[in-house]
Amino acid sequence: MKKITILLLFISLLACNKNTKEETSNTKVLWAENVQSTVPMERNTLWTKEDWETVYNYDKEKIFTSITNAVLSGKLKAYIDYPGTAFSVKEFENILVQWDSAQVEDINNLGTFINASVKSEITSDDIVQLKFNEKIELDTVSYTLNKKVSFVTFVSYKYDNVGEILGLKKLFDVKLNDGTENKKEK
Repeated sequence: MKKITILLLFISLLACNKNTKEETSNTKVLWAENVQSTVPMERNTLWTKEDWETVYNYDKEKIFTSITNAVLSGKLKAYIDYPGTAFSVKEFENILVQWDSAQVEDINNLGTFINASVKSEITSDDIVQLKFNEKIELDTVSYTLNKKVSFVTFVSYKYDNVGEILGLKKLFDVKLNDGTENKKEK
């Protein structure tokens, strides 16, 4: 009799656990599999500073630094266009810091031009927009919205040769870890 009672108790516990998992997976409604949201990182001139900071309260420096440091340490991968070929760490460093040469006038010998190295560096100040590629689900039990970002696109201004803004240009995409790579390896 004890064996039958223990067996029935075990079966009922197993059935309850299985049912809970099935209910949980059936309570999520997929709203979007692959949607892009855009977050402006520079204040629009039509907004007051106070209104802008109320709506867009983020730390641009932390966002840029944490993502680029993760790429430089090899924890995340950057791409020119995800999904494509990932940059090596060295290639990504060369995107962030570029060297070029330019003809400049020698200050010690006016009228004489010399070649000079010019360093240009992408910093958080250059980022004017972030684009997030997301999956959005609604949990119909708790009525919470779950958004999962798969990759982030960093956008800057594109300038002409006299410094006038021509428009926006994509700098790079960064793929965030979503656990799928680890699941495949196990």
